Amino acid sequence: MISANDKTIRCAIYTRKSTDENLQLDFNSLDAQRESAEAYITSQKHAGWVCLGEHYDDGGYTGGNIDRPAFQRMGHVTRARVTQIMNLLHLAPDIQEELLHLPRVTYGKDPIPERHVRAITAIPEWWFQRTAWRSVVAGKAIPAGGARTMQIMAGCARRVGDCNPRSHKM
Repeated sequence: MISANDKTIRCAIYTRKSTDENLQLDFNSLDAQRESAEAYITSQKHAGWVCLGEHYDDGGYTGGNIDRPAFQRMGHVTRARVTQIMNLLHLAPDIQEELLHLPRVTYGKDPIPERHVRAITAIPEWWFQRTAWRSVVAGKAIPAGGARTMQIMAGCARRVGDCNPRSHKM
């Protein structure tokens, strides 16, 4: 049972299918995604999770398409904001996790500027992303030349073969 002091976490479920094939069926991929997400949210009821009743379904929209009406409606976001959100998916999973758990800034300056995060998303190699992320978290700027320098370094290391992506060392 959730006490009065516990915070309720309202969960919206967004479903998407790349094609409109079989969407006319009584039970389709969007329904299966929703059912799975609802089951997970229900399993977290002890933590205060509740599922919102509104459906946010984008059937027939590919992953590369950022003009997704239900997604934009769900977050009350513009097309530009959808682009920013989608770019975060290019980050290494551990960096995404850290971003999710950053403390909320209620006043003053954000310690991690959005422009730095945006620059890191432009770096294709995760081990270089991690290096840049550590600099940003430590309060330092991204190395001179920003993401482009990191990309060039990553490309050179890959061509020369003197990097080990498993150990994240060069």
